[in-house]
Amino acid sequence: MLTKSLRSLITALALATPFSAYSLDRPSSPDISNFTLQEPAQGRLKIHLVPSTQLVNGYHSPFYNQNEASGSVALRTDGMATIIRGETAPETVLRENSAWYFQQTPSSIDVALHIDQLPKYGHMVIARLMSANHPTVEIDTDGNRITATLNNGFNQSRVTIGSVLADKNIQISIHTQPSGLLNITANGTKNVFSLPSAATTQALWFEAVVSPKGRYAKSHTDVAQMTVSQLHITHDIIR
Repeated sequence: MLTKSLRSLITALALATPFSAYSLDRPSSPDISNFTLQEPAQGRLKIHLVPSTQLVNGYHSPFYNQNEASGSVALRTDGMATIIRGETAPETVLRENSAWYFQQTPSSIDVALHIDQLPKYGHMVIARLMSANHPTVEIDTDGNRITATLNNGFNQSRVTIGSVLADKNIQISIHTQPSGLLNITANGTKNVFSLPSAATTQALWFEAVVSPKGRYAKSHTDVAQMTVSQLHITHDIIR
């Protein structure tokens, strides 16, 4: 997790930028114009932020690469990457630019991805509904099952929400309603929850993530990587 002061700063900046209603005519490639890249940094810095304006103009690093032909995005991390204080493992994140409150509007993220490489110990985080203090919902996979962890700030519950396809492809949809309803669809399996109580007073945002979950080896060979072929966020304006 980011330090409290840094996460608070990022949240404040995001809330200062009003979100817009995104088109329902979704392109087939990831819409990275709504995301900021958070990747491991070199030297004393723990995190390198790359704004969406730079991403859409072409950006490449050891942790992020966009295929110019297809538009798909490869996110990668390894066991030797720097860890942000408070986190338990290295991670590379595409973070939604604008934070929001679930009471404002129905909101959703749709992600289609391929598991290129699981980390050594087999569990990888792939998506989050995030708040300033902790992940409200975190989605991970072991290459066979897809699991959601719901966190209300006091305790966590883990639920299997779907299965990984034989070709290692995953489609995830996280949808929140102003009523507090939370819908998560994983490869066609629909799951309905109530948003954790901690989400009622906190600003939220979506993230696509690649990170080992739990143990990892401090080695460049312990790689977690996924290729994102679709990534779209929708906030429906209530009239």
